[in-house]
Amino acid sequence: MTRSHALPLEPPSEGVRIPILAALLFFGLFFFAHPHDLSWCVTGIFGAEKLEMAEEFVQDVEQGSRSRQAAIIGIGATGAMLLARYSRHSIRPRGLLGWLVVCFLVWAAFSVMWSEDTSLTVRRLVVLIMLSLGALGVAASFSFRELTWLTFLCTGMLVFMALCAEIAAGCFQPSLPWYRFAGTIHPNQQADNCVFLFFSSLILAQTERRSRVLFVVAATLAFVFLLLTKSRTALVSAAVALSLYSLVYIPFWSKVFTLVLVSWALCLSFLVLGQNASRLYSRAALLGRSSTGITTLTGRTVLWEECIGYALQRPVLGYGYGSFWNPERVLVVSRSQDWNVAHAHNDYAEMLLNTGLVGALMFTGVIILTCLLVLSSFAETRDAERGCAVLMMITMATLMLLECRLTNPWFPPFLCLVVIAKFAACENEPARVFGGESAPIREAVYGV
Repeated sequence: MTRSHALPLEPPSEGVRIPILAALLFFGLFFFAHPHDLSWCVTGIFGAEKLEMAEEFVQDVEQGSRSRQAAIIGIGATGAMLLARYSRHSIRPRGLLGWLVVCFLVWAAFSVMWSEDTSLTVRRLVVLIMLSLGALGVAASFSFRELTWLTFLCTGMLVFMALCAEIAAGCFQPSLPWYRFAGTIHPNQQADNCVFLFFSSLILAQTERRSRVLFVVAATLAFVFLLLTKSRTALVSAAVALSLYSLVYIPFWSKVFTLVLVSWALCLSFLVLGQNASRLYSRAALLGRSSTGITTLTGRTVLWEECIGYALQRPVLGYGYGSFWNPERVLVVSRSQDWNVAHAHNDYAEMLLNTGLVGALMFTGVIILTCLLVLSSFAETRDAERGCAVLMMITMATLMLLECRLTNPWFPPFLCLVVIAKFAACENEPARVFGGESAPIREAVYGV
């Protein structure tokens, strides 16, 4: 990797399709699949949810939403229509990653046989299949550059809709200490849209020859709205992704210069501000939120201890895909934790509960392999079209340590499923991704 650090990004090829119609279609589908609520900023509860909200989660689990179900089926149908353009030989499992994805899907399907709640597992499996089918169709139909455009357009519309909803309801009051930008969904989920809008705007500002000012402005606004969500998890995850991206993209001496400059700035701030510097940096790190519960990651560590206790009761097979959080257990865990709990707040722990150690290891392997492949791909090719995929995948992999995201029918996690599908099943990807320096990785992962 290090030998290519000083090389500039490869310019994108001409003739790219800007997927405006696809963006409008997926915007509509994920508006209902999430689902978004235009009155959320009025009726939603910011910060820690109240225990009384657990009954609403139980109702969602038991009944579901017709519009949400239709949207999820629409995502799968869209993917199937996209795949219809390709012969069956174009899409197949590719190497270790491809077969690991297949094994995980098969294991999740077989978990119906030992599921605690068969009907719930079947419903969750249908969601997983529809999302996977939609992601595979997009992966086969769109290049990385078109995927970046799709990310920019969809997340831009979602964030703009959230802003309009708050302004219309009179809730856009960033000067208030308790305020968190949310709009139509929870602030932590809205932060995902802001992060992905920020990344796609940055990449398009580097690669597009026209309207670069527009993308710079969009990136700036997306970062401001990200700060207004006060989502520390999303901000830290984005910082991790940018750091890894910089290790590949920024030349060595530029990294050294930046490190020295930041170190001098920190030292100077402590000399000028004295003890006030520590308080200032602490407040900035908390994003204006209370420090209460910071040692337990706002209750997550206590929740994980309880989840591990449940996992040890069925360590190998788990409780069945998607069936652990049945209505009874949602209420039991919520009451024991004294706050509203409907998932493990960790995707890897969630898979341990649902699919056991076997499924969790396969799921974790898929995430790690995809991150390695997308990083190696970008380092090897210096292809600007892959920059956004790097940032999105690393952000999601980090975010999943503190939240449950990837298998939910939300747009940012869906984009990461598309990236996984590109490297796991699209026949043309390995030949474009790997060469010279990455030959050992290519041989290990693809066996060629």
